[in-house]
Amino acid sequence: MTCYSPGGWSVYGQKDDISAKLAADVISESGLNDFNKVELDKKLSVKNVKVSPYIRQLTEGMTGNSSTEDVETMFQLINLYFVKAQFDKAAFNSYISKQKSFYKNQSLRPESAFSDSIRAITSNYSNRKRPITAEILNEANDKRIFEIYKERFSDPSSFTFFFVGNIDLQKFKSLVEKYLGSLPDIKKEEKPKDINDDYPTGKYDIKAVKGKEDKSLVFMQFNHDFDDSLKDKISLQALSKILSIDLINR
Repeated sequence: MTCYSPGGWSVYGQKDDISAKLAADVISESGLNDFNKVELDKKLSVKNVKVSPYIRQLTEGMTGNSSTEDVETMFQLINLYFVKAQFDKAAFNSYISKQKSFYKNQSLRPESAFSDSIRAITSNYSNRKRPITAEILNEANDKRIFEIYKERFSDPSSFTFFFVGNIDLQKFKSLVEKYLGSLPDIKKEEKPKDINDDYPTGKYDIKAVKGKEDKSLVFMQFNHDFDDSLKDKISLQALSKILSIDLINR
């Protein structure tokens, strides 16, 4: 299952940047309805099901999957993430603490310096695409995180859903009517915003050096007008694979 709605964290300003990017993850760590994360995981431990909300740059949505036996539980979780999500301050503190440790360790890796350089350059040094660090995580605001999550998922009618699998259509229809059809229908129109992260013009040749071991990474990216057709996408993927095979052979 996947569903999405236009908007994402792009609709917020720089002040809410980190809070908007972390909101869905923090809510996922907080639990649902009257259950905290530990209680919820215990309840679901006998089930083969998972649903995760997300907030990306241009969209917000959910991804999920389940066995055929637990598909109703998946629908229940989808419903609850819309109307019964909760915020747990202890979960927020724990999440931020873990993330700070993660990014402190990441900063020691040469690969991180490399990828951070690429991210900065290809986004034209946009503040909204700055690499996340332990220090930047201090900008996360617990109150805004829950407000932003509720704003992003306040209008289920703006979401498009996709389901793929071994589906009993008659049973599935009743589940859609019960758990999705009962959701609020606000019809709030919203579009993503331009965060001024256009690809830079001209040629950039960057060398990022970090660490002492003999190791290297190379990244090449070309920006040009492209016919966004299925045929050309497949052709480009095929070309990439052919070149990769040729490189390995050489």
